[in-house]
Amino acid sequence: MSTLIIGADSAIGHALMLALRQGGEVVHATSRRPEASAQGYIHLDLAQSDLDRTPLPFVDVVFICAAMTGFSACQANPALARRINTQAPVALAKRLGADGAHSIFLSTNARL
Repeated sequence: MSTLIIGADSAIGHALMLALRQGGEVVHATSRRPEASAQGYIHLDLAQSDLDRTPLPFVDVVFICAAMTGFSACQANPALARRINTQAPVALAKRLGADGAHSIFLSTNARL
């Protein structure tokens, strides 16, 4: 099985990446930080509008672990929070799903 972890440098994403790799899985990882590409991460910033142009591998499963998580940041910029936490993950799930990938989207029950 091949896996893509979006937000693999987050706490949950990183732990998931390590566990899957330890289990022998093929894992591709993304980060919004451009400097992480030197460590083998695919640069993918959910705040950007060019997600459809970012080359992504064909995978069986995609874990969406990236998000804008700070309550105050989300309240201060609701349009950006909507882009990062809703619109971009849905677009990526549709794009990767068209190629047969199953998406797992981490969420929360927190209320603002």
